[in-house]
Amino acid sequence: MKFRDKNQAVFLGIRVGFIFLITVIIIIFAAYYTLSQNFQTLLANYTIKLVQAMVAQGVDRVESELAIGRKEAAMSAAFFDTAGTPIPFFPGPDTVRMVYVTQTQTIASDGRKQVINDRPDIRAAFGGKIAVYGPYFNERHEFVICYSAPVIRNGKIRGALSIEKNGYTFCRLIESIRFINTGESYIINAEGTDIAVSDPRHMEWVTSQYNAKKILSGQEDAVTRSILELEQKGLDGEKGIGTYFWKNGLVYVIYEPIPSVGWVLFGGLREEELAAMTQSVFFTSISGGPTLKICLAVVLLLTVLIIYWIISSMKKSAEINKKLEIIANHDALTGLLNRRFIETGLAEVWKYPVRASGQAALFMLDIDNFKKYNDFYGHLKGDDCLRQIAATLKKAFDGYNSYVIRYGGEEFIAVVFLVERKLTLELGDKICRMVENEALPNADGGVVTVSVGMCHMPSTVDVSLTECIQIADKALYEAKKGGKNRAVMLDVPQQAHDAAPLQEFFGSTTIS
Repeated sequence: MKFRDKNQAVFLGIRVGFIFLITVIIIIFAAYYTLSQNFQTLLANYTIKLVQAMVAQGVDRVESELAIGRKEAAMSAAFFDTAGTPIPFFPGPDTVRMVYVTQTQTIASDGRKQVINDRPDIRAAFGGKIAVYGPYFNERHEFVICYSAPVIRNGKIRGALSIEKNGYTFCRLIESIRFINTGESYIINAEGTDIAVSDPRHMEWVTSQYNAKKILSGQEDAVTRSILELEQKGLDGEKGIGTYFWKNGLVYVIYEPIPSVGWVLFGGLREEELAAMTQSVFFTSISGGPTLKICLAVVLLLTVLIIYWIISSMKKSAEINKKLEIIANHDALTGLLNRRFIETGLAEVWKYPVRASGQAALFMLDIDNFKKYNDFYGHLKGDDCLRQIAATLKKAFDGYNSYVIRYGGEEFIAVVFLVERKLTLELGDKICRMVENEALPNADGGVVTVSVGMCHMPSTVDVSLTECIQIADKALYEAKKGGKNRAVMLDVPQQAHDAAPLQEFFGSTTIS
């Protein structure tokens, strides 16, 4: 009995071991078969998703460029001198010319005489809208895109201002959306005409104004028909993935609309390129045996996890850095930007083309007799006073392209872009009156006031931010010396080291 029981235990162990071994072998072969069959598909799907992300990024770039163009047109129209002839030209990135159109005449910055009143964007501008037209080849065979905005004065539309830019800009925006040798991306407009390509070798698609619909209207072609069907989906507002056969190969195409203008961005690559990517040394080694394949799969999984961890850590670090940057550039007491921002942010903004294409003003403000205020009321009340003045300054510059900064102690700086000289004077007076109207009691029985020093820089002069601060500081000294509660402006010298004429603009009340 014992011998039989012992034999049964051995046979049971052998059977369990055999079944376990068979199970492991089946799992190994199943894993091998699955990986060998699906690895190429997985990599292809990953690559296609990567192209999708690149196309989405390309759409964002194009929309950003269009938004900048519209904003530039709107700002230029807002400050355009309708009486000025010839039309002023503010050179910007890729700007070809500026054109002012009225019901009776067309004036171009380069003397171009072409009448464009019937162009859709000009008609839209006369209707009060900011519009985009193109890119298209004009009568000079220039490939341009036009941003047009209404010129409104006293509540009436006096004309339309159009900024014409280089239409090939959009080719540069999508030139990075390419894969290996045959990968390509291109943009079509709302009519289905090619307006941008990523590969310079295919620039003839743009210059010949390739349009699948027009080609099919003359002769039926299966390849062109499949391209048109994909393009039509994008023109209908859809985004997705499609395929068509071209030059004896399958092409994967990712399409996504560019909503604001009705264009569509396409990115694609050929099937053989996806196959070539899988035929690497890595794939060959992983196919050499089940053990190595599984080990490499584990390594790949760990790599993915590490990459995910690194990306997550980087995202968290970026969020923390962003919060630290906000803290570093803002004054804790008033919530305004602080003195550090002048070096880290404002200095770069000062060089931006928007400032170079218009006028700028710098205000330096100081609370009158603030030491006496602190001595009389105490520092806690002094902090309340600083917060109140900061809130008033933010309100004074609300609606302007401006930055308000606590420069230190009771001193503040404000920078306003695209502001005329007359308005600068008015703003200085407005600040004095607004602070005075707050009726904060001072130590002498009156109310808290501020003195303002101003530096205005016209479009014909270009000086550094540091020089403007120095000029405004001198103007503030003049305001203090002349009785306080005043706004005094010093113009920027026309040439370096010239003496600037002194001009004063008094507040509603002068306090000595």
